Amino acid sequence: MVIITLILIIAILLIIHKNKKFKTIEECNKFLYNCKNKQRYIQILKERANLYEEQENYSAAVGDFLKVLEYYSQSKDKSMIDNLYEDILTCYEELKQYNQVVTWSTKIIHDDTIEVSYDTYYRRACAYKELGEEAKAQADFKKTIELFAKANENHKGTIAWEMDDYLTRSKCYSNLGMYDNALEDIESAIKCLESIYPEFFYEKYTKDSFVKYNEDEKAIVQEDVLKLFEQLLNIQLNTDKLNESLKTCEKLIFLNPENQTYTSYKNEILEKLKTL
Repeated sequence: MVIITLILIIAILLIIHKNKKFKTIEECNKFLYNCKNKQRYIQILKERANLYEEQENYSAAVGDFLKVLEYYSQSKDKSMIDNLYEDILTCYEELKQYNQVVTWSTKIIHDDTIEVSYDTYYRRACAYKELGEEAKAQADFKKTIELFAKANENHKGTIAWEMDDYLTRSKCYSNLGMYDNALEDIESAIKCLESIYPEFFYEKYTKDSFVKYNEDEKAIVQEDVLKLFEQLLNIQLNTDKLNESLKTCEKLIFLNPENQTYTSYKNEILEKLKTL
């Protein structure tokens, strides 16, 4: 009976060890150095890549993600590939290696084993724009718009995804100079946002808007609010809607007073209004 109990304990400990999640790079490195099981090695390599990404060490992260992708590309298990493509693209975008973004976006688009989303075309469009290849960028912005309807239909009922859909298409329209369409979409995105965070749509923001959020939640809320109002400001500035853009600037400054770009925009707008 004692022997059976010991065997069960050892078995449980092995299972726990096998499924253990590592919280630091150092823990991952120590395990990887001694690991003999290839599948477990790859699993921990992926965990280390995620940790590198969280620490904004994108060069190290993409190196690990590429090794993990190579493993899964050669195996029968293709379930991880979609997410790995996403991780690799994100790293190269953060590293501003736009040629790599184009290369990997194109690889995804031509991969018959996965369903390509409009987001891949959008990311390639942005990379082309950064590289000065305007014609290719515009073609991909148009392709993104073309694929939008299917994606938005799939996301119906998930407000955060719908919001991102409208934001992305709004940016595409802006890049194509179609500002009326861009404004319509960003207003739809803001309506989605308002249903999630109604406290940010009072006549005037107050510090009480953040009371119910902890610091991590506050950062997420700010990110969502800022990215929509930044796009709204972009449209307003490009269509010379000075009074509207001034109000948007004030919202942005309230949410992120340390960002001097918003203050600069506000000062420029005020100077233009003086000449009217």
